[in-house]
Amino acid sequence: MKANYLFLFLLLFITVSCGKDDSEQPASACCDCLKEASITGKGTMSMKINGITWSNCNVKNENYPTVDVYWDPEHEMFRIRGKKYFSSQASESFSINVDKPFLGDFTKTQKLLFRLFYSGSYNGWAEFAMDTSKPFSLNVHHLDEQNRIISGTFECCLKKLWGDDYSPDSLAITEGRFDTHY
Repeated sequence: MKANYLFLFLLLFITVSCGKDDSEQPASACCDCLKEASITGKGTMSMKINGITWSNCNVKNENYPTVDVYWDPEHEMFRIRGKKYFSSQASESFSINVDKPFLGDFTKTQKLLFRLFYSGSYNGWAEFAMDTSKPFSLNVHHLDEQNRIISGTFECCLKKLWGDDYSPDSLAITEGRFDTHY
């Protein structure tokens, strides 16, 4: 009987902790919850990789920003990168290169539009890049130049460029979203 109560308590705790309003916790606090789509510059990136939720986070320091944007004025390109830190020696990062950012759908295929790096994490060592033979979507829903916010959604397929033998050869990215300051 006690085991049943413990199970119910744990189930309630998990449900409540993943269901917290984002304003109650730092943007990098939830590693395995799909973060809500927003346009306020929260510093979030989430997606499903082969059906498993991936979100920017830092296990060691949840207050550390884990989404950054690099603006390359020469090429008029944003590089939006979300990171997931497991330890000082294990991380994952997902990058989106947005060429000449504008509101709407991006249809131009670039080999490096989407990239994923596994660096000594639970998924091994590997690098994946966009599979340009497969359909993809990238939509910038919000581009606020005054407040320097960029937000959008994406989906794509990635293929392995190099990596451990046990890493999959391809990855399906679905339900992707980002919202960050630049």
